[in-house]
Amino acid sequence: MTSISDPTVLPRLDRAINRRSPTELIWTGLAGICLLLALLPLLAIVFYVGVNGYKRFDWTAFTQLPPPPLVAGGGFGNAIVGTLLMVGIGTAISLPLGIAAAIYMTEFSPPWLARWLRFSTNVLSGVPSIILGVFVYGLVVLTTGGFSALAGGIALAVLMLPLILRATDEALQLVSPTCVGRRWGWERPICK
Repeated sequence: MTSISDPTVLPRLDRAINRRSPTELIWTGLAGICLLLALLPLLAIVFYVGVNGYKRFDWTAFTQLPPPPLVAGGGFGNAIVGTLLMVGIGTAISLPLGIAAAIYMTEFSPPWLARWLRFSTNVLSGVPSIILGVFVYGLVVLTTGGFSALAGGIALAVLMLPLILRATDEALQLVSPTCVGRRWGWERPICK
């Protein structure tokens, strides 16, 4: 049996890797041409937007509201503020709940309950976002009578919660197991 350290093996291996059949070269070239043809519309759109849009890219674009239809000027300030509000509300709701639930699931819950909670979290993270959006629409928007940043933040929190919970749970499982309660001064710690 020959090993890779044998000086005659590497030249043979290099020749086998570098030698390509003409059919393989033709198909590789055809795939490259198809890639360039597929990227051509994208590059044309990016070029068009860049050439015609750089004149409007100033401070007022970030601070003004969008204009009425067919009126020049305006900006997208409300989109930036709305995004920041919804992300802030979603984070404020889902971060404490997700971390607290993961700590409970990893440190305090019985093993059978932790398995069910992990399964439920995986199911929740697999639900399509449109279904969660319709759920929050029926729960919050129809109840309050209108769209708001709070409704968007709650929908985002429901989407973020399983991700935060699973990430925190995985991080806590990497910590070596100890007796829970000893670090908080309980008289009878729970040892796993």
